[in-house]
Amino acid sequence: MGVFNRTPCYLHTSTTTGGYVDENGNKRQGQTTYERYMRCDVVPAGPAETRDFGDGITQTYSYSIWIYDLNCRYFKPGEKVKVEKNDILSKEFVVKGFHKYQTYCIMWI
Repeated sequence: MGVFNRTPCYLHTSTTTGGYVDENGNKRQGQTTYERYMRCDVVPAGPAETRDFGDGITQTYSYSIWIYDLNCRYFKPGEKVKVEKNDILSKEFVVKGFHKYQTYCIMWI
């Protein structure tokens, strides 16, 4: 479970604009931007933990993200997120699993 933290973390969600084909017929990738979504607690898993996420596939994860706002949206596996701590934006993470409990939500990345 998340621990009281004097340096809050913030979850950033990704928004990708659609790619396009230029006038020469070359495919151009869409651009991904991140925006601050909500406050969270990030708990490292130590050595990579394994967990069955209900789809029959066991995956390893490095961090658990605890969200204490039940009005947060549902995060789908495979979605990309970033975490900000001390005003430093971390690398990109892929959501492995997400679950809403009665008083909090947890995400595994």
